[in-house]
Amino acid sequence: MTSPWTQVVPNLSFGTDSHSPHGFDAVVSLGERGAKIPDGVRHMVATGLSLDSLYSVAEWAFRKWRDGQNVLIRCGNGKDRSGLLATMVLVKMGARPDEAIKLVRCSRPGAASDTFMQAVAA
Repeated sequence: MTSPWTQVVPNLSFGTDSHSPHGFDAVVSLGERGAKIPDGVRHMVATGLSLDSLYSVAEWAFRKWRDGQNVLIRCGNGKDRSGLLATMVLVKMGARPDEAIKLVRCSRPGAASDTFMQAVAA
């Protein structure tokens, strides 16, 4: 069975929202459904986002990661929306967009479709 989450770099993972995210300090949920968040975990729910809003959410996740927290970004299928946001966080960490996209795609096959990644490359 495939893990519901993939670690892209230490303390930054992305994947599906089908399991309760134990072991994470901060979670971004890109959708309203999903498994319950454990008590004590910082949680941001982001739905129906514009590109500008996604940048704000990426900044929130980046700050949590920079502060040493273990961050999970999750969505329904654990590939496109969460892969896009993970890519945006990697760019905030200093990666070039093409490097960030490659890292996300290599870490979770099928993630980060071209349609979603056009937003990062722009």
